[in-house]
Amino acid sequence: MIIETKRYDACVNDCLLFCKTSDNDHSLDRECTKCGEPRYKAESLSARKTFTYMPIGPRLSRIFGSDNICKILYSRQDLCNGKLTDITDGKIYKSWYEDGGVFQDMEESCTVPLALFCDGLNPHKSMATQKSMWPLILTWLNLPVNVRNILGPMMLVGIVPGTKTEEPKNLDPYLDLLVDELLELTECTMFNAYRGAPTSVRIALLHYMCDIPAFSKILHVSSQAALRGCPYCKEEGFYCKSLHKVVHINNRAFLPENHPLRKEKNDFAIKGEDRASKPESYTKEEELEIRNSYDQLPNQNRKSLYRKKQD
Repeated sequence: MIIETKRYDACVNDCLLFCKTSDNDHSLDRECTKCGEPRYKAESLSARKTFTYMPIGPRLSRIFGSDNICKILYSRQDLCNGKLTDITDGKIYKSWYEDGGVFQDMEESCTVPLALFCDGLNPHKSMATQKSMWPLILTWLNLPVNVRNILGPMMLVGIVPGTKTEEPKNLDPYLDLLVDELLELTECTMFNAYRGAPTSVRIALLHYMCDIPAFSKILHVSSQAALRGCPYCKEEGFYCKSLHKVVHINNRAFLPENHPLRKEKNDFAIKGEDRASKPESYTKEEELEIRNSYDQLPNQNRKSLYRKKQD
């Protein structure tokens, strides 16, 4: 019943993991190919930073092979008085099993829709850093709520370590391990204890359960304090000196034109009707141009300045 683990050496600046991936093989490198920091401590073969990864494949096989847990997948929870009680009652969840959905033509009990939870925390309450580690956790969405959120079905993938003074700079190398494993497990065969036979299982990561800082760190989009409050449209806020934060006053522009809140004159900062149209979205070509311009900058300082201008 011991959980299988894999340990990898990591760059101290979180640029990459010294292992073989689908893109490159860094397993034999003695220094980071991006920042040049050495892999090992001085006069030692001990890595300066490590990351322990817990694969999800063996744990999913154990769950499908456990009779009592597997039976839960075949139980259905009814709506409580016809009201929406869980994500499984919503239209988005049901669309995953319809034509064109990721789980089309699949029995729900043979699918594993996953949600990724990630957040920075400081278990030792040190004043030196607020987020000394970032746990990566997967939740199995079509399990009942009282089972879904307990240790076991809620799978800890790994804990990204920070340093004594700051949080991890980048989560991409650690998430790449998870993405590569999920791609390998997209369509796999596992022994189903309920049926007593091997069964085809489809696995997909379809949902994020993150706050805004974690969401921005994972997807590399604007944070909650950025002038660009939305990573997908051209709406911009302004910095309010008296409040010491960015304020977005165009939130009503996203409502339908005939919505009653648009005519409200007292409860919003504009103190009048809002007749503005919905902000224009970035096209795919514009997004690619911005990302390519960012990638071509020569160093991290220039990239930080460019990102601040975009935010």
